[in-house]
Amino acid sequence: MAIVVSPLIRSFSPNILEIFCNPGELNQVFMNLLMNAVVAVGDEGKISVKTSLDNSLLTISISDNGNGIEEEKLGTLFEPAFTERDSRIRMRTGLYSSHNIIRKHNGEIKVESILGKGTTFTVILPVNN
Repeated sequence: MAIVVSPLIRSFSPNILEIFCNPGELNQVFMNLLMNAVVAVGDEGKISVKTSLDNSLLTISISDNGNGIEEEKLGTLFEPAFTERDSRIRMRTGLYSSHNIIRKHNGEIKVESILGKGTTFTVILPVNN
């Protein structure tokens, strides 16, 4: 099975500071968000990653122009749930785990989505825990 990588648009702030964190756990969060974006856009969409630093808060936004998420699902997005893909029922824990990792780092994760237009996940982490 070949994986088609969608165009990735990067906009990294030049003044990003190092933060005290568990890099492996944050890598898990960002890989999860990026893989969800890849699935959402298929081979036709675009994904963007943007970073910024404001008032000792590091913000990382991962956006896609994929199919979006239904408004009624946004409220339970960070809870464990079941999903059906390829005629199999699986436990969906990626966003739940990501939410817990970000909270463990004294941060927050937000989502904005418009059905048919795309989704943005924003992770906000304190520079000084």
